[in-house]
Amino acid sequence: MAIIVLLAAHWSLAAFVQASFHHRYASHRMFSLTPRAERLFHLLTYLVQGSSYLSPGAYAILHREHRAYSDEPGDPHAPKSFSNVLTMMWATAQRYGAHVDRTSTPEPRFLGGYPDWVATRLFQNNHHRAPGRLNFAARGFEFDPTFAVLRLVAQTGALRLHPTALEVLT
Repeated sequence: MAIIVLLAAHWSLAAFVQASFHHRYASHRMFSLTPRAERLFHLLTYLVQGSSYLSPGAYAILHREHRAYSDEPGDPHAPKSFSNVLTMMWATAQRYGAHVDRTSTPEPRFLGGYPDWVATRLFQNNHHRAPGRLNFAARGFEFDPTFAVLRLVAQTGALRLHPTALEVLT
């Protein structure tokens, strides 16, 4: 029963940070946060979303594009613009990734007004340099909470860490 409560609490918290921080705050600026509260939301979002962490800036741009062109040409994920749901999801992921990597060219009206904390981009860059490495933290000041939890679970014998996933970035 405890695991069900834990999963329900985690799911609820993940839905909360998505709806509040990404959607209402980053995309629409429906409320304001102090710099400290914004960092706290960033950190909470990263901890709750883990490997599924979404960049608030990239999410905001993608959502603003969607709202401006809802179900019309220019909408990054309008179902009627794709032959099936899988190609739509793939195209959306590619566009989101380009926004994260800053290789996209969104319209200027979609830029700015969203939180951008460099610390949250560190792991993404590390992952791109060494995609098969389990620990996304590469420098002494970085800490990957997902890696820490996986190592604890490995100590119970529930999973086995592959040696190649533990290699250090060079």
